[in-house]
Amino acid sequence: MKTNNFLKPDSALLKKNEVFLTNEFNPNFDLNVNNIIINLKQMIGNVKSNLKDKKMLTVFGILNLIWIILSILSIFKINSFIIKLISWITFFQGGFIGNVFNRLGGFIGKFLYTYLISSLVINKNYLMEIKNNVVLFKEKLNKKNLSNPFFLIGVGLSLIIYNIIVGYMNFSNIIIGITLFILSLKNLKNNNIVSNIFLKVLECLKLQNQESLNNIIMGWTSGYLVGIILSFITKNSGYLLGIILFITSIVLSFINNKKEGVKQ
Repeated sequence: MKTNNFLKPDSALLKKNEVFLTNEFNPNFDLNVNNIIINLKQMIGNVKSNLKDKKMLTVFGILNLIWIILSILSIFKINSFIIKLISWITFFQGGFIGNVFNRLGGFIGKFLYTYLISSLVINKNYLMEIKNNVVLFKEKLNKKNLSNPFFLIGVGLSLIIYNIIVGYMNFSNIIIGITLFILSLKNLKNNNIVSNIFLKVLECLKLQNQESLNNIIMGWTSGYLVGIILSFITKNSGYLLGIILFITSIVLSFINNKKEGVKQ
């Protein structure tokens, strides 16, 4: 049985009884809610440990200070080019405009942005990791993905999530699109909470196989790049295209199943 190119297990991780996937369907594969809960606990544990890190706290404090200063400047309508640039780079707009739903998404975006910046400061090798992940993404992305129903579902989901987080898709929020893309690249080779959630859904739908998972994850990552492009079109383009892709994926699934039925 071949080892999955996305997930490369080692002996240390195997001792933790983590789930690893293969390129072949494994009938004995067992994933339950406990796997997701374990990943959630690990993620929360990582956040807690990072909050105790002096560098992490420094980054968090500096960003919050910048957002406070920008808030004060906006009250006095001080809006020079430098202020606009800093606002764009730091995702100042997120969480401060729109309805309650948009504000919640904005605060989530601010948290993810803070996490990324903190990772860049704390982990000296993080830039190299990002570079390697981008190379892996390019290797995995091919023309076959573009017509795969699971790939389209992944793109649709990430576009909707992106639109929720930024509230309104426009140029001023592109920095979050970049942030989400970089963070989602980790899904290509790690057995984390996102991949486990997708696996659980596939299991419930009795579509549990490696190819489907790989296509969803590739779509999920690609969707954030698409979201950046759509930011130049309309503020709700993520919602619109996301829904269209869901419908398209259902139609393609129906066509593919019909073709397989004819072949049999």
